[in-house]
Amino acid sequence: MAEKSNLELFKNKLEEAFRIIDVDATAEEEWAKAKDETIRFSARFVEDDEEDDEDGDEEGEEVDEDAAKEGEEGDEQASLEEVSEEDRKKHDATIAAINKLLGKQRFLLSRELCACTKSIEYHREREAYYNGNDRSKSGLTDAELVVLKNQATVKIMAYEDQIKALKERFCTFQQQIVDQDEELLDALRAGVPKDCRDATPISCESGNTLILHPDEVSFNIVPYIESWTKYFHEEYVGDDESDDDGPPPAKKVKTGAKSPFVEAMQKQIPILVEYSTGGDHQWHQAKIMKNEGKSMYTVKYLELNDEGKQEVEEHVRVKRLALNGPGEHGDDRRTKYNRGY
Repeated sequence: MAEKSNLELFKNKLEEAFRIIDVDATAEEEWAKAKDETIRFSARFVEDDEEDDEDGDEEGEEVDEDAAKEGEEGDEQASLEEVSEEDRKKHDATIAAINKLLGKQRFLLSRELCACTKSIEYHREREAYYNGNDRSKSGLTDAELVVLKNQATVKIMAYEDQIKALKERFCTFQQQIVDQDEELLDALRAGVPKDCRDATPISCESGNTLILHPDEVSFNIVPYIESWTKYFHEEYVGDDESDDDGPPPAKKVKTGAKSPFVEAMQKQIPILVEYSTGGDHQWHQAKIMKNEGKSMYTVKYLELNDEGKQEVEEHVRVKRLALNGPGEHGDDRRTKYNRGY
């Protein structure tokens, strides 16, 4: 019916067009005018018809988009309705666990990392000062300036090691987040945070929420989130996956709780070593390089000697070691700093 109506419309409009032709004109003039008017009319009619088709197509597309949107919303609503109350509670508990882990990551970055980076900046300034200072201006001897510069260098190295340890701990939390993420329901994923930048800081030790200092708030953690997350995917997780390719490792014999000094050796966390000369008990920062067994270790001192090198000492008994301090020598020190851990 639509095609017949268009045909009738075309015929009527064409007849109207031919009525304007001058009846007094010659046959040749009439023919020329008839051709011109037919061409003009045909062009106008085709344009009007195409516009009508385009309007119809646009209306159809809008209807299709609305229908698709309604279909998606309907599917989503149906998925939400299918979630049981028990599953929803489990999902909410998982979200809470993820938020807590993100809060601990935020604590590591905004407080611990911020403090380490600021300390490194300070000691780099001191290192440069002692290295370029003129003895006549400072009142110090050249040997004293070298000692102070070396002390600044050792502190920088210690803080850099702490940052490496923070990165590993960040990745430990990230692995727990990935494991928790697998328990989430797809229908309720809209509220899952992407990373820890907007998380509320939570102390890794006490588990309490914290209020950050303005300097900690302004500290830019985004580059570290990106680089440490990249490290997690490319190296931290990659190492675990590469281990799966080979034969299963031999079962380890459980020997009880891990010694804190063994853990410090594995994570390369600086410890303190007591060095006594003539009854003068002094403490020096070092790293444990080897567990010799029988409560003895090989350590490398972080302080540089007069030759600018780090000394290595073997057969260091555990009673000379401390995790933090400095402590006092004797049984009280051993009880306080060793046996208490």
